[in-house]
Order: sequence, then structure tokens, then C-alpha cells
Amino acid sequence: MRNFCSQKNCSGIYEHIQMGLLPPFRDLYREDFISGLADPWDGIDAKPIGDVEGVLVSHAHVDHIGSIHHLRTDIPIYCTPMTAAVSRALQDTGLGATITEYCYYVNRIDDEETGLSTPHYRTHPAIARKYMLSGPKPNEKFLAYWSNIPSRAPLNRLSSAKQTPAAEKRCLIFR
Repeated sequence: MRNFCSQKNCSGIYEHIQMGLLPPFRDLYREDFISGLADPWDGIDAKPIGDVEGVLVSHAHVDHIGSIHHLRTDIPIYCTPMTAAVSRALQDTGLGATITEYCYYVNRIDDEETGLSTPHYRTHPAIARKYMLSGPKPNEKFLAYWSNIPSRAPLNRLSSAKQTPAAEKRCLIFR
């Protein structure tokens, strides 16, 4: 019975789209979450969403961030430093059956016999998702925490944003 109640990572976004848990926008989700075994768009009236400049996250409860891992990786997440830190802590300590790739991710590999799989982090290092933070620059402890993945290779460091001077005071970009 347990196998029927948990998500099947080999099928990517198939079940989520087919069951109406994610909106049917073809160009909103990660391509590596689409398996050759199961077309998520089969029988679905999918529409393009167009340009997405970012997703605003008010706080890091799972009902607000739980589907971030499905989004295309070029879509930045806008939030406060506290929301980013809690999202990161949830990912680093997540031991549940759900995927918690809120802040960093590993691209899936699609196998025509077994479906999607997550390769080992030593051969496929994690990639940081873009976070744009509101407010003042976080302290050094936050930056050190954000910059490394536990027991893995370091994430890319803080980079400067190509924005207007007024916007640079409000946001930081983490990659």
C-alpha cells in the first residue's frame, strides 16, 4: 500500500500535471523532470506561460515552497534572507519522501527503461538556484552557510546583479 501513496520520482512531473496539482503551463517546469516513459501533457490542454521574471515567496512553509523544485531553474526566487535560510535548512535536513530541492538541485537523467533518476552528487555536482533577497546584505555567517552544500562541493558564490542602483540596494542574487 505504501508504494501507491508516495510520489514516483521516475515519472517527474507526470502525476502532478495529470492530477491537476501543478498548473498546465508547458514552459514553466524543468525539462529534466519530463520522462520519456510518461508524457505529462498527454490529454492536457497545456498553454505557454511566457516570460516569468521570478517567483515571490512570502515565507518558507512547505505549502509555499514545496513545488519550487519543479520550476525552470532560470526563474529566480524573490524572498527575505530569513525565508532563504529556512528553505535551505529544510532542504539540508529533509529526509522525507518528497523532493526538497529548494535552493540547489541535481539534473535528472532519463533512462528509457527505468525513467528519471538522480545521479550521484560526486559525478553530477549540485547547481545553485538563483535567489534574490530583499533588504540589507546578509551577515558573513549567512553567506558562509549559503555558499556550501553539506558534504558536497561548494555552491557558486554571491554575484553582483546587473540592475539599477536603486534595485541593487534592495536585492542580492545568489547562484
